[in-house]
Amino acid sequence: MLVIAGGQLFDGASLNPPRPATVLVEGNQIAAVGLPSEIPVPDSARIIDATGCTVLPGFIDMHVHITLGAGQGNLSLWLANGVTTVRDLGGDPDKSLAVRDEIAAGKRVGPRTFAVGPWLQGESAQTTPPGSPMWVSHDARDARRDVETLLARGVDGLKLYTMLPPKLFAEVLKIVDGRVWTTAHVARTTAQEAISAGVECIEHLYASLYQDVVRPEDRHGPNGGPGATPDYWRWLAHGWAHADLKSDSVQRLVELFASSAASLSPTMVMMTGGWVTNEAADDPGSGFERRPARNASTSAVDSGANALSEEDMGRARLAQLELLGVLYGAGCTILPGTDSPAVPLQVPGFSLHREFALHAEAGIPNAAILQSATRNAAQKLRRGAQLGTIEAGKLADIVIVNGDPVADIRATRAVRYVIKDGVVFTPAELLREVQ
Repeated sequence: MLVIAGGQLFDGASLNPPRPATVLVEGNQIAAVGLPSEIPVPDSARIIDATGCTVLPGFIDMHVHITLGAGQGNLSLWLANGVTTVRDLGGDPDKSLAVRDEIAAGKRVGPRTFAVGPWLQGESAQTTPPGSPMWVSHDARDARRDVETLLARGVDGLKLYTMLPPKLFAEVLKIVDGRVWTTAHVARTTAQEAISAGVECIEHLYASLYQDVVRPEDRHGPNGGPGATPDYWRWLAHGWAHADLKSDSVQRLVELFASSAASLSPTMVMMTGGWVTNEAADDPGSGFERRPARNASTSAVDSGANALSEEDMGRARLAQLELLGVLYGAGCTILPGTDSPAVPLQVPGFSLHREFALHAEAGIPNAAILQSATRNAAQKLRRGAQLGTIEAGKLADIVIVNGDPVADIRATRAVRYVIKDGVVFTPAELLREVQ
């Protein structure tokens, strides 16, 4: 039996400030939560003294790629940063589903994982070599074959990808018919078209909302997007730098998010890894970043003569943060994610704390950021009955941090203990295990 005593509790179930509480854990479940005077402490219990700390539900990173980049060797990095659950949004299913199952069976130490397998892609200029995370559908028959194959293999959700045209995108969602959750990184289909078709989540504010936000002259054609538009990421940054967030198109997008059940996982950290700025290079976790340097031609910062000016970089960054704040204010559910370690300078675990800071910069209250990375994320994973809050009967996924992240979001970085499925870890021991 484990008792967490002396700390302040942010349970994730509400936006109330942290309060004094004792948490009792038996096995892998939370057995009781209450005032210190209400929870008797057995003599045989292991006691964690959380004095000066805040006790929170384990964080959920809603956009990672465990089997792309160096993810498999960095599983402990997520746990060391308080990330007890991840949503793996793309990889070879032979690898990603195996890693998920090995973690669940206790054969690997890592975050609880929900995986989609490959991206469901339309015809594009990108090649699809063996083992690619993209499965290409040419028509509805292909789409049905791929969806049914993946559901039979036990994926937790499905991710629709950039080059699916609107009609086929909608057809895929009809085939899925709500049997698992769905999310999408879109380009050929716009975000408004995807939401209207019924997708449950949109990934990447920077890329997926582009066609709905920028000036008509800055949009790509119906067959454009990643792999088809030259210098794509620098080109996106230029469009954001000149976007009019008061345009009719933006207002329609905001209203559609507000009136639908669709959520947004904005992955704001992407813009700090060279797409708009190089801020992420100074992150405390940068020493664990092991990917080879990105081709400079894809970077808005390092594109030589084509690089964005400092003024446009600032405009692009501010426009994205402003839109995130507007969407939150309109009632859109925001789900923090990082795309780590599939993109440069995004480090498992560490980058989620940078994502939190960017959400705060956009004007989202700290308590709402914490709830979005716990309760709201668990609900979108369809696991709200087991995860996301600190309540009796829930799985014991808990993070204990020094200080109060409701007062200062930077406190989420100061992890003292992580409890995943009832097992207690310290960041120091986890970081020693990183390959």
